[in-house]
Amino acid sequence: MVENSKILDIKVKPHLNEPSSVIVGSFFNGLQVPETTDFQIYRHKKRSNELVLHGENDKLEYNGSTAKDDQNYCVGIYDPSTKSLELLNAALIPSKITSKSRRHLKRPAIKSADVLRVQQRAMLGQEFGTKKVKKALASMERNRIDSSKLQGEEFEIIENLKETTKSLPTKEAMQKEMDENRVIPVFNVEATSVDDIYPLSNIVPKKIFENTYLRN
Repeated sequence: MVENSKILDIKVKPHLNEPSSVIVGSFFNGLQVPETTDFQIYRHKKRSNELVLHGENDKLEYNGSTAKDDQNYCVGIYDPSTKSLELLNAALIPSKITSKSRRHLKRPAIKSADVLRVQQRAMLGQEFGTKKVKKALASMERNRIDSSKLQGEEFEIIENLKETTKSLPTKEAMQKEMDENRVIPVFNVEATSVDDIYPLSNIVPKKIFENTYLRN
């Protein structure tokens, strides 16, 4: 015997023609994200439907980008008080989780924040960059030095750099040399008046000036 089923009338309010107002992150086998995790969403300037997700906490990183398929996704929000269901256009972002401890190498933390920033910019460039930008990133990746091969040699490289750069002139010395070899007259840095910035003696040699007749 079939039990009587209850039919419920629901008002459906579709908003599928509107831009994505909901983002769904898809992670393998699901997950429980710690409350301390900070997530950021980056949207392409011209193609508003292309998004990049980045999040991180003390132990994990979460990265993903919008799904490259022809499917449309939506999220339904049911209101029991009005018995209505709103369908919102949603962007699906397949994402992956990376453990920070696995990629940390035993080496001095030299500009680690800058390195992370460069990696994030490279990821954005690969997703949203022009052909020229992607070509440049591909070239950088081909020429990238494998940091794992440099373990144990880092301090030697740094010391060699210090030794090599010892003979380089300082910024002040370079500026002084440039000032001395300027093609324009030497200026008076202590001048307090516009007329005193370039003394006449620095513009016209003394011998020439003595043999020059000036008329009003």
